Amino acid sequence: MYLDFFKLKELPFRLTADRRFYFLGTAQELAKAQIRNGLAEAQGCMLLSADAGVGKTLLIQDLLAAIPARYLVVQIRHPEMSITEFLQAVLAQLDEPTPATARAELLANLDDCLARQAAMHRIVVLVVDNGELLSPELLDEILGLPVRRSAGERNLRVILAARTPLEKVIAQSREQGRPSRVSLHIKLAPLKDADTRRYLEHRLSIAAGKPAQIFEDDAFVEFQRYTGGVPRLLNILADAALMLAFNRSRDRVNAIDVRSAVDQLQWVEFYSRASLPELPVEPVLEVEPVAQVQAGIAHISVEYESEIVADLDLPMGKLTIGRAKSNDICIDSQYISRHHCQVLTTPQFSVIEDLQSQNGILVRSRRVSVHRLQDGDEVLVGEHRLIFSRMDRSERGEITMVPRVPQALADVTDAAQTRLLRSSSDLRDAAEEEVD
Repeated sequence: MYLDFFKLKELPFRLTADRRFYFLGTAQELAKAQIRNGLAEAQGCMLLSADAGVGKTLLIQDLLAAIPARYLVVQIRHPEMSITEFLQAVLAQLDEPTPATARAELLANLDDCLARQAAMHRIVVLVVDNGELLSPELLDEILGLPVRRSAGERNLRVILAARTPLEKVIAQSREQGRPSRVSLHIKLAPLKDADTRRYLEHRLSIAAGKPAQIFEDDAFVEFQRYTGGVPRLLNILADAALMLAFNRSRDRVNAIDVRSAVDQLQWVEFYSRASLPELPVEPVLEVEPVAQVQAGIAHISVEYESEIVADLDLPMGKLTIGRAKSNDICIDSQYISRHHCQVLTTPQFSVIEDLQSQNGILVRSRRVSVHRLQDGDEVLVGEHRLIFSRMDRSERGEITMVPRVPQALADVTDAAQTRLLRSSSDLRDAAEEEVD
């Protein structure tokens, strides 16, 4: 690697969350102040929303690290569970394990626990990360928790961190006449130009153990142009640019190195991706037997031990792959993470993105974070191989949206459910990246 060459003690742009590298930009400082005020002013449910990779999780970790002792924190990072499982998990973290399985009994136990904490002048802070993964029923339950008790006994605060689509779901609920139970909504924005420079220099200085100036002035312009100030994208691009400069034996990274890294990653300018037309926001949809005829030009096969175990046309939008049953393609394998990767398909291109999986995804024997798929590409995911093809209508003939899934799927389960691409922010997520 390039550590010795650039006089660094550790990698400066890892994708894994590390509070030592955390940088407070203008937007992050404002968001922290708003959440602190919300906790102090008994604002029951607070929503922290942002696009993927902007830094919601690290912001919350940084906030909780300095939270006063009177706050008792409960964190749920993977909320894909039923209402009763969720309540049991909350009670377990409050040292109130219970064999109860009925919702009413679990809520009564939670009420009693909150009352005991209130008697000790403690405030319980329930932090739910990855809120976009909540079922509608569990989301409704969580939003109602802070208002269950009388005004004098309300000692529960809820911080719900989620990607932008959840904010739109809540907005739709208001439009349908349901009262909003979100007392404070904070939208975390990407870094502006000046903060982008400070962010990159901050991480380099932490990694070097002293101030380090490795990037030329013109490089920062390119970083902002191709990442939009999204920290996760900055990490990916900065790491690639450092590697290219190292390979060229240059101890300073300039705009040429950054653009070369962009070409290697097959990225386009950030706001070109962001300006793609927004698709309607929909809940999770089942694939219908007949769908839009313009879709389906992308195709994917899943191969295991040299046999095709799943074979389907890709719809426009996002298809998730992982071990969890909520994925569109579920692969029950120890080498596959719960949420391993996703494929985003638009009329123009398809992109596969690693979702910070343990074993990653490999294209041409090289681990990648994001790869723009070409016809014939093979992607290694654990012990499974994804084979991608894309054809023009004139080459393909009639196109069907119905997934062609064989009866015998080995350990790959039904891939018929797909998720509709929710907004242009999802295009931004996958045409990149991507972090948090």
